[in-house]
This record gives sequence, structure tokens and C-alpha cells, in this order.
Amino acid sequence: MLALNLFTDSNSNTGSSTVTYGGAYHYGTDLGQSLSDANIKNIVLDTADGIKLPKSTNAVYFVLTSAEIAVHSGFCSGYCGWHNFISLDNLVYAFVGNPTKCLNGCAAQSVSPNGDAGVDGMANVIMHELIEAITDPLLNGWYNDGDGENGDECSWTWGPYNVSSNGAAWNMKIGERYFLIQQTLLNGKKTASCAQSYYTCPAGYYNNLKPSQGPQSCVACPVNTYNPTPGKAESSSCLRKYHKECNLD
Repeated sequence: MLALNLFTDSNSNTGSSTVTYGGAYHYGTDLGQSLSDANIKNIVLDTADGIKLPKSTNAVYFVLTSAEIAVHSGFCSGYCGWHNFISLDNLVYAFVGNPTKCLNGCAAQSVSPNGDAGVDGMANVIMHELIEAITDPLLNGWYNDGDGENGDECSWTWGPYNVSSNGAAWNMKIGERYFLIQQTLLNGKKTASCAQSYYTCPAGYYNNLKPSQGPQSCVACPVNTYNPTPGKAESSSCLRKYHKECNLD
């Protein structure tokens, strides 16, 4: 799972590590092949109307464009995607364009696992913007003054990956397809690192917050220190006593 519940805002609210696909709407437009940021905002307002798509403050609306569409605020030249919100409705949305014309800047590889480097490149940027929109939806959530949001902290880092028969790298399987998706930040209070996922340890163990995708990140609580408390998170007693090992101090 993505470790988005390790991020809090000033009120200690955490991000959700679970997302659900809520549907799509093909937006036919006469706006031409060059959009403004205002055009993108208006597309969201028009589409998230409760009819075309459900209207929800717990959603992230993605405007995804095809390869011939430009955004004159700087797509391809200054950014690969971004997220924002509409203050009147608190609707959170993001833009990600198809980078076929700028693979060197907005895609990790020109040969991709699914034979479409532009769309495969979009998948990585979608994940980048999604994890940021969850932890900083109204641009007042989690942010590091030095390196930006949690997606920025680990941009273009992949961790272990596999190589397809066509030479394309991939590190994540979604459905029946393979993608190369960046890592995200494991936000320990003492140290932080990049990883694809954060493994939840069983009772009697704590996660040492090192990059890991499995139980090898779990460390057993020392003998006679684990006393589970009903209604509390697993390993809570161990975490409190061994906070240094858990990077919680």
C-alpha cells in the first residue's frame, strides 16, 4: 500500500492509502488544441456536475489530454502535470497531458511496457499528482519547503524494476498491464526514504520504515515489551517503548 497515512496536516488529519476509480467522461470541446489553465478548471466544473460525473469533495478529478493538445502555461516545457482545487466547491483536480512530443522531459523511457510511451508516461505522472492531491489537496497540507510535496521528494526514482521482452522497464502491475511508476516518500519523523509501498506489520512487530514491499521490513518487538491494548493499533505498546527504532522521535 502507498504510505499516505504517514502524512498529516496541521490538525493531524492523515491521507488515505486507498483510492477507488469513480468513472470517466469524454469531454468533447471546441476549445481547440491549446488550452489555458482556466479552460481546464472550467472542464472540471462542467463535468463534475452530478450528472456526467459525481460531484464530491473526496474525489480527485483528472483532466487527461491526448498528444495533440497543448497547454500554453507550460506543459512539456515547464511541467508534466499539476494539481489544484476550486475554492468555491473545494473540488480537487489535476491535469496530466500526453507527453508523446516531449518524452525526454515527461516520460521515463521511449520504449514502454504497453507499446505506448506517451500514455505509459502519463500513468507515472497521474500517480505523482494523485499522491500529492491526497496529502495536499487544498495546497495547505503536507509540504516540504526544501523539496516540495511528497511526490516531488521521490520524482524519477523507481526502486527495483523488471525488464519486458521489448526492453521496457516496469515495477508495478495494474490489472493485466505493467507500468513504471515512481516511488513515494515514507515520511518517518526521524528519517525519510523513498519506496513503492509500505508494509503493515503483524501484531508484535514494528516497521523500521526502510524501503520495502514486504515483511522483511518488520522487526520483532523485544521479549516482554509487547502488550497489545484492546482497541489500539497493532504493536502500539512496542512502538511507544521503542520509538527510536521506529523513527518516531
